Amino acid sequence: FLLEVAMPLPDPALSTPQQILQYVFAWPPVVFGLVGVALVWLTHRGKCLELTPSQRMLANWYLVNGCFFMSAMDFSAGTLQAWPGMWQRYIQLDRRYGKPWDGDGITVTITGLQEILIQAPSAMFVYYAMHRGHSWRLGVEMLFNLASTLGTWYFYLTEAFRGFPNTEGDNAFHPSFQSIYRFWIGTNFFCLLWFTIGVCNTARTMVDIARLASAASSAKDV
Repeated sequence: FLLEVAMPLPDPALSTPQQILQYVFAWPPVVFGLVGVALVWLTHRGKCLELTPSQRMLANWYLVNGCFFMSAMDFSAGTLQAWPGMWQRYIQLDRRYGKPWDGDGITVTITGLQEILIQAPSAMFVYYAMHRGHSWRLGVEMLFNLASTLGTWYFYLTEAFRGFPNTEGDNAFHPSFQSIYRFWIGTNFFCLLWFTIGVCNTARTMVDIARLASAASSAKDV
């Protein structure tokens, strides 16, 4: 809503009560929101571990990735263009989303399919496994973070190496709300955020797996 006030779309997407209702109750946030509620209920209806604040934050990071960012937003709004109001914002940030099955748009389509088929399900499994204390979550967590890191890598670099033709690269150094929002925040900051978190979590998971393997080997020797 703030974006619509600060930088309205050429064809206002939230200008009437009907459009606002279509935006709020579009099927992607409703369906995946219900999936998230069901996942939380299923997870906490049994015996759960007492997680530390940092572990809870990490588990919630996987929850919102699985049930919102990578499912309702990137795949449903970006690739499928199934969320009125939101998919127009995706095209505004990156014009590749306007042609998801042609030319440059194939990159965002492959990224979206990777998110819905690999990253979103694995993120949900990790959320469940962290609260339930299942050691198998380390392998699934590794899968999620490697996919997140590599997906961000090719999504961003295929645009960067060509001089950002589908984003606001031409206006990057012209200070304005549009260039800050579209290029520096939408294109650079968020890609860097997901890439950095993915790298850090991959490294941490590798250490956890090594410790688990070492403890299992020591126990066998005894």
